[in-house]
Amino acid sequence: MKDQSKTKHAQIQESVSLDYILEYAENIINTVREPLIVLNQDLRVVTSNRSFYEFFKVKPEQTEGQLVSLDLAAPKPRQ
Repeated sequence: MKDQSKTKHAQIQESVSLDYILEYAENIINTVREPLIVLNQDLRVVTSNRSFYEFFKVKPEQTEGQLVSLDLAAPKPRQ
């Protein structure tokens, strides 16, 4: 029984720690004045800050989960 309670306690502590880390990271993202976008390993939008949404005139629902095209950063060829 003691091992189970220790495991449960460790899981609760880990969960609280992850919640704290997530909140801390979100606070940092939201205090950056320049537009900032956070992508996952598949180049999908995880989140962005307020400056990003205001600058690009989009809403979180329109961007989160969307795939970011690398064409956005590539210079356009001259014609």
